[in-house]
Order: sequence, then structure tokens, then C-alpha cells
Amino acid sequence: MENEGDNINDYGISVQVLQPSCALALDCGQDLAGALDLFGEMDAYSFDVPEGGRFILRMIAESNQLDPRMELYDPAGQLVFSSNTGGDVPARIDALAGLPAGVYTLLAMENEGNYQDSYGISVQVLEEGCPPALSCSSAATGAIAEPAAMEAFSFPATDGDQLLFWLDWSGFSFDLRVELFQPDGTVTAYTLDSGPEKLGAIPIEQTGLHTVVLMDEQGSHTGDFALALQLIRPDCSQQLDCGADVHATFSQALEIDAFSMEVPEGASYLFQYKGDGNVGDVTLELYRPGDSEPFQTLDSGNGGLARIGPLTADETGTHYLLVYARESGPDAEYGISGQVLQENCATPLNCLSALTDSVSTLGGMAVYFFELLSPERVLIQVKPELADFSTELELLREDGTLEPVQIAGNDLLRLSGEDDVLPAGRYYLILRDQEGAQSSGFGISLQSLDGGCAETLACNAGQESELLHRGEMKLYAFAAEDGEEILIDVREETEAEELKLELYDPQFELVEIESGIFPQVSYFTAGSGQYSLILTSVSGELPDGPLGLSLIRVFEATCSDLLQYNETGVFPFDHHGEMHAWRFEGELGEKVFLRSTNCGAATDVVLEIYDPNANFIMQELLPETEPLELELPGTGPFTLIARTELIELGNETGMSVVKINPGENAAVLQSGVAQNGSLSLPGEMIGYTFTATQGSTLSAQMTSAGSDVAPRFALYDPDGTLIDQDSDPETASIADISLPESGTYTLVCMDQTGCEPGDFEILIDLVIGTRDFPAPDLNWSLSPNPVQGLLTIQLELPEASPVRITLLDAAGQPAMVWEEDLAAGEHALGKDLSGVSAGFIWLKVEMGWGVVWGMVVKTE
Repeated sequence: MENEGDNINDYGISVQVLQPSCALALDCGQDLAGALDLFGEMDAYSFDVPEGGRFILRMIAESNQLDPRMELYDPAGQLVFSSNTGGDVPARIDALAGLPAGVYTLLAMENEGNYQDSYGISVQVLEEGCPPALSCSSAATGAIAEPAAMEAFSFPATDGDQLLFWLDWSGFSFDLRVELFQPDGTVTAYTLDSGPEKLGAIPIEQTGLHTVVLMDEQGSHTGDFALALQLIRPDCSQQLDCGADVHATFSQALEIDAFSMEVPEGASYLFQYKGDGNVGDVTLELYRPGDSEPFQTLDSGNGGLARIGPLTADETGTHYLLVYARESGPDAEYGISGQVLQENCATPLNCLSALTDSVSTLGGMAVYFFELLSPERVLIQVKPELADFSTELELLREDGTLEPVQIAGNDLLRLSGEDDVLPAGRYYLILRDQEGAQSSGFGISLQSLDGGCAETLACNAGQESELLHRGEMKLYAFAAEDGEEILIDVREETEAEELKLELYDPQFELVEIESGIFPQVSYFTAGSGQYSLILTSVSGELPDGPLGLSLIRVFEATCSDLLQYNETGVFPFDHHGEMHAWRFEGELGEKVFLRSTNCGAATDVVLEIYDPNANFIMQELLPETEPLELELPGTGPFTLIARTELIELGNETGMSVVKINPGENAAVLQSGVAQNGSLSLPGEMIGYTFTATQGSTLSAQMTSAGSDVAPRFALYDPDGTLIDQDSDPETASIADISLPESGTYTLVCMDQTGCEPGDFEILIDLVIGTRDFPAPDLNWSLSPNPVQGLLTIQLELPEASPVRITLLDAAGQPAMVWEEDLAAGEHALGKDLSGVSAGFIWLKVEMGWGVVWGMVVKTE
């Protein structure tokens, strides 16, 4: 009542029984909106507290008129806490000492009871089982949905850890208050006025369950937030093996991913990051052992490439790379590569073999090392598979500096040291895509021009090899003398890929000989010393077939075979690009007959000739059937080099030389005496000589002795001039010609193709003096041939004439002679040869106007 009863006014009255059944039950961590609708009204809430539990209570009015007040009663109904009054700031109760378990009752009211207003109230129980649990590397989202609301998360931590928070409440105008509670109740508060924002690294000094509570500083604003938590310790990070590339995905809009790598003291190391187009902005932080602050921080734009290092580790220990995602979606992918530049974390690269490898992730790197025991000139070559892989190859030098080289697309990439000479020591190669955006397989090859990795390229012998890996180089070495003429031949089986041939002189100066589609031959005049030759593909792609390489030192006796006159050198083309060299002695003005035959192959032989003064004389494409006449332009050893114009392997090839006059090493022919011969080698020629006086009459026949030889011969006068030649496929002959001068004549015998082995006989009939007229053509035949008994000689004479027939045995001695006077017309003369020895039988038919020759084979 009113004390005097004089005034009439409204009033409010409120009764609260301090029992849970009379209060609104709150879950731990619940936010609630309420209202004081009457003067003096009290709202009652209850919540359960575990034994020793700790909790926080907040209450705030929506307007400044209401001065909020909270009173907390234990399960026995005793007042244990009363809040401060805050006006326009939240009323708060922090119960951070151990309390007995039970249901507690909270009364919410206006401090004086004079105002009505809406309010918000929040309870957070800071014990295990109430706030959502986070791991030591996790992310979460939440909301400040009501005035005075709080959100809490718990996580285990260990003394010595460092704690990092990554928070975002962008788009909402409240100051974020972060309170960190350690197991003993110690609390540290942080106020952040804009997001996103990072907190850390916060040192952890106690082992146990920690709780983080987020709220609006003033308690009057609401909005969503995202939280990422990361503890810096090995089991809270993804371990990167040295040299590992990792493909990862951001699963939250705000996230911290941690990677750790063990780095020995004094070792160089680096990290590289690359995100796809969904990642958004990302921050990288590097923490070294013992760091309380990041040693290096980098920001990466949307999907950009970010790199930390190479750095040198000050001490042995775990190095951490933290990746902060600001706004990435759940499908955002990225790659992390960690590299320790030491022997067991890199692939050894040497000049004995090429390698195939790959960059397998976004931001991936491949690392190699090689060691030089002395200063060397080093070439490194890379060829990726994919056209959009923009190669960057970096050489880490002894002083820790990097030398990058990059090229767009999958073109061949070549890297060499400064001035191409590297000091002795260990080097590391780092290979990656220039933008970090692509992954690709590739081949890599290293060659040192000064080391012992070169194959010795022997002269006068082919060498076959294959490029087995992309970007592979083959290194060969050879020695030369000053002024030597060097020939190098390169062949690729299918002629489908351009090759590059590089020659380095003894001072390591590059002499680029040829590059293009091979086969082709290169020539250069050498200085004295060791030369290096590198063979590779122009584009770095792999040829479809094997490669062949050969070298000839033109005037070095040990690089050629000695070829005597009337001898034949035989060799196979066993390797692509193979060449062969011979030398023969000659005198100025001498004439020689040269022949080279490649049997069994559909290709001709290229013959090159050099004089004794190292001058190139000529190059001829010799068909299999055509010899070459040459008048020697000097005195001394001449050099012959043979190679195939096309690529044909496994065929026997012969080279022969005959001196036309005076017929050195040649056999002497006697008139009327058969000379047996044998052609057993490809391209073989045999030279014979005989002496005659001017005006003498010569008839000659070369007949195959039951073999496949297709006879062919050529007659040269004493001056080396061709008088006559014949190439009848059965019997080559010269019919009764008058010799133009006195002296020694040369008769060269060969097979038509140069590839048919077998025996032959040659017989000449030489009449000293002259005949009035030459023998006319005579129709005649011998049958059967071969013959065992009766031989029939059929003749058709144009006019009557005495006929003398002489049979000469294989030794050229008369075995049978008979004479007859025959009328003009056809005649058949039979003779029994049963008593004649087996072998080749020559028949000489002499008539009044001339002589003809024939041959039969007598069998037993």
C-alpha cells in the first residue's frame, strides 16, 4: 500500500521460488532472449554445473535505460554470486573457482526494478563435454545470434605449444572479444576490431583442456563468424618428407593448414605453394625452431604462386609452414612442396644416364643434385611432356644464389653455369613449372664436357645408340691432331626427328656443325687436343629408331685400312651412320680403277677421295655396277671413304682398286693360254697385263665357268686409255682389234653387279702383225654344254674355207686338233671327247678370214 494513502500509481510485484522446477532450464552454452515486462520483475533460469565446474554468465539490455543485474544461487538456495551492474555494458558473472555439482539458479532483473526492457542472456560452462571440442588443427563456424551471446570451443594443448587463431567476422559491425581460459582458470583476453584477423603465436604454458570463448565486446551486436585453430607441434601438422609434393584441399571458408619438415642444421630448404582458381587470397607463414613469431610471411593472390626460400637452417629441428585460407570454398585445391637441399632428399644426376621424372601436383618441384670434383663445364637439358608446362630450372650454387632459366611451352630447355664453367662442389637443381599451375612428366639429362662420362668415338668404326629419355644427350670424345680433316656422319633410322650435333673444341668453344633431319655428314678441320661431341634431339622428343654415329680422321693411318692394288677390302655396314676408310699409295699421273659395291641393299655407296695433301678431290655416288676412273693428282697415300647414301645395315660392301698401267700386282696373260680367275668378294676387280707390239691383233674372251658371274672387262692401252670393253651377261669378248701402240696393256675383269661370286676363265689370242680384214660374225654353237662324250659343233659359213679346230685343255695345252675343207653353208661336226680330261675346254676355230673362240665344260 501507499504509506499515507494519498497517491495512486502503478506498481509491479515478482515472486521467484529458487527451485529448478520454477526456472527455465538452460543448456550449457545456451544464448537466450528475454524481457522484463513489469516493474521489479525477475526471470529465473536454471542450468546444471558439474563438480568443480567453471562458467561465465552475461546479460545485457537492448536499451541503455535498463541496468541489468544477475544473482546466482547454488543448489541449496544460497546466493553465491551477484553481477556488477553495467548499464550499457553486459552484466557478467565469472565463476572460475571450483563449485559443487548441482543445478544452479540464475535470476535476471533490473538493478533498481524501475525499468522494463528486452535483454539477452548467455551461459557458458567451461568444462569438458559442454563447449564443442576442436582438435589441435581444425576449423569451425558459429554465430553471435542474440545480445550478450557467447560461443565457446575446447581443445587440448600441451605446455610449450604455440597457439594460432585465424578469425573472420567480416561483414558484421562488432568488436570481437576472444577469451582464452587455461586449465587453472587463468584467462587472457584479446579484442579485435575488424576481420579477418590472426592471433598468435600465443605461448601455451599449461597442459590440459583449454577453452576459447568468443563474444561481441559490447554484447549488443550479432553476426556469424569463422574460426580456425592451429597448434604448432609435429602431431598437429602434416609431415613433409624432404622432397615431398602434397596435394591438399581447403574444407572451410576459413582454415589453417600446417605442414612440418625436419631440416638439418646448415641445410638449405624451401617451400612452395600454388592454389587453384577457387582458393582466394592465402597467407603463408614460416616458423623455425624456437620462433615465437613467424620468420617470414608471404601473401598469395587468388591462386598465385608463393615461395619461401631457399633459406639456410640455423639449427636442427622442425620447421613449420602455415597456410591461411581467407575465403576458400570447400572445393578449393592447392599444392605444397617442401624441399631440403641435401643428398638424401634429392635425386642424384650424373652424366652416365638420363632420367625420367614428373612434377605431380600444383606448386610441385623436383630436385636433383650433382657433384663436381674439379671445375667443369656442365650442360643440363630438360624436356617436359605437356605443351602448357612452362619449365623453370634453377641452379643453386655454392654461395646459395639461384640462377633461374625459364621457357614457355614444352620446348627443350638448356641450362649451363655462368661462362659454362662451374667450380668444384655440390650443386642442386630445382625444376618446376614457372607458374606452378601445371604438372607434367619430363626427361632430364646432364653432361660434363670435362668429366670421364664420354664414350670414346673410335675412327673407322660405326657406333649405334638410342635416345631413350626425353631431353637426353649423348656425349662422345675423340682426339685429333692440328690440321686433320674430320668427318662425322649421323643417321636416324626413320628420319622423322631433327637431331642436333654439337662439337666442342679443346678450349670448350662450341662449333655447331649441323642440326636438322639426318642422315648427313659434317666436315671440319681440327686443331690439336681432345674434342667433345654432343648428340641430342632438336626438340627433345624421342626418335622412333636407333641413332648411328661415326667419325673418320682422314689422314691418320690408324683410322684407315691399307688397300693394295688388285686387292679388295670387305666390310659390313653394321651401324647407322657408319663410314669406312682406306688408303692406297699412288704416283702423280697414275690412273686407277676404283669400285665400291654394297651388295644386297637398295642403296648406292658414296665414295669420297682425298689426296696426300689433305685436299678433297671428289665425291661420287657409285652405282653398284659402275667403277670410277681416276688420274692421281699427287704422290703419296690417298684416302678413300665409303658410306651409304641411305640407311641400309647388315650388307657386305667391298672396296677395290686396280692400277691401270703398269698393272702393279696384276697377273700376266699369255696368248692362247687360259687364265683361271675367281671373283669371291663384293666389288672385286682383277687386273691382268700382257705385252704387245703396235699393230698386233687381239681377240679376248672372259667366260663364266659354270657360276653366276656375269662377265665384264675393260681393255686399257699403255697410256691408260680405254680401248674396248664388253659386258655380255654370258661371255664378254673383244673381237680381233688392232692394238694402237707397243707396250704393256691392262685388262680389268669383274662381275657385272659386283655381287656374284664365282670362277671364270680368260683367254686372249694375240697375233703379232696385222690381218687384212677382221673376222666376220659367225653363226655357230656347241652342244651339249657341259659335255661328257660326243660334242657337236654347228657352223654356218658364208663362203667356202679351210677350217682348223683346236681344243685346249684347262692348262692351255692342245688336247685335240683337226682340219677340214668346208663349203659355204651349214655344217655339223662331231668329236668324241671321252678321252679328254674333265675341266674347262677352249675351242679355237680358225678360218681364212679370222678366229673365233668358244668354251665348254667337260665332265667325267
